[in-house]
Amino acid sequence: DTTLFLYGLHTNAPEFSPELAGDAQVVSNIDSGEVFRLYEAWIEKRFADGVLSLKAGLIDLNADFDVNETGALFIGSSHGIGTEFAQTGDNGPSIFPSTSLAARLEYAPTDAWSFRFGAFDAAPNDPDRPRRQRLNWSDGTLFVGETTLAAPGGARANVGAWGYTSEFDPLLGDDKVGNN
Repeated sequence: DTTLFLYGLHTNAPEFSPELAGDAQVVSNIDSGEVFRLYEAWIEKRFADGVLSLKAGLIDLNADFDVNETGALFIGSSHGIGTEFAQTGDNGPSIFPSTSLAARLEYAPTDAWSFRFGAFDAAPNDPDRPRRQRLNWSDGTLFVGETTLAAPGGARANVGAWGYTSEFDPLLGDDKVGNN
């Protein structure tokens, strides 16, 4: 009932989007410059015959929240986690290429219903030095929750919300300060 997961990552330069395309969402979802780091390192424990699970460690938020299974078929980043979520915070949420310390609790009382709640370090790594991995919780917390209802035949409905305890510049670039 316990899983230990380790995932190292090395990406290569040059970055296509900032140098050639200048797009906001990047052409390739693995475009991140040259870096080697420990990407994920977590332990998950299942309780009550698998109905309840707790995962803690260095976690990719998009593996558990805002997952778009159809988007996994494409390489463009706009098909993955939504831009309205991916471009938030001081260094983005805990997604590729920078993950953060986190804890995720999942409760799945039936095959149809599941509830997930997570707490993530609000600024993965060091925003001023993106190639340096930093593990701390000093920049606030990102809380996220999601409920899934799965219907027979594969249809699924998800509802979720997220919010930061710290403030950051909003996507619109105006004078307002946002956190959710």
